[in-house]
Amino acid sequence: MNVQRPSRVMHSHLLKMTMLSQRAVDYSIKSYQWKSLEFSKAVLDAEAGWEEVQRGIGDRGRMFRAAGRPIDFDSPFACCALRIFGALRVTYAAATQIAHNAMLMLEGGRLAPSSEIREMGDHVNGLVRLYTLALFKKDVEHAATILQNAKVRDWFHSRIYPAQNDVCQGNGATVQLEFEIVRSLVQIEEQAFEIGEAIMRWLDGNDCRGLPRKRSGQLDRINMRDLTPVGLASPRNCLRPAAGF
Repeated sequence: MNVQRPSRVMHSHLLKMTMLSQRAVDYSIKSYQWKSLEFSKAVLDAEAGWEEVQRGIGDRGRMFRAAGRPIDFDSPFACCALRIFGALRVTYAAATQIAHNAMLMLEGGRLAPSSEIREMGDHVNGLVRLYTLALFKKDVEHAATILQNAKVRDWFHSRIYPAQNDVCQGNGATVQLEFEIVRSLVQIEEQAFEIGEAIMRWLDGNDCRGLPRKRSGQLDRINMRDLTPVGLASPRNCLRPAAGF
């Protein structure tokens, strides 16, 4: 039986996941920025294709194991690919959440895009495009740009609270939904730095195992827990999320 090398197949699946994830992020952000129900629906309708890729990865893994050619998870590429796989799954879920929330606001006639959130979306899209190019071209410079561009990272985090202030100008349901969009953008941004670091380690031939480096300016989990809809609303007398929405 002619079986392709596991690393080559893994790389192929990684590219498919990256392409689907990049499109989901781009469309979900545009669904909010452009008030486009079509972009929201395109993201949600594509979930079946994403799940099919996930099943394909599992099927290939079982095939290689049955053929006595298991993936060498100690290799630099395999270790880094696992980190990227995990980050892409978080990214795709966050993009789907943005599309879903934008759709709810559009269907309710409540979407008035915040200028701060629009800017955050543009910068997130830029980071995702960089690691997409890095993976497809195997270009370490694109990955390095993500990690070295501290100005973008610092700019992004400095906009989180102003974006929340914009959110508070809406009604109760909008506060909840737009807060979730901000949180999803934060998740995608964090995963972009995770992916950028993993790509650099892979292309440089370094060990990718272990926890990623702590990035300056990264929100820790305690801060993320503080960013709740109630926490946003109460200090600035914003309305709480509508009951049952």
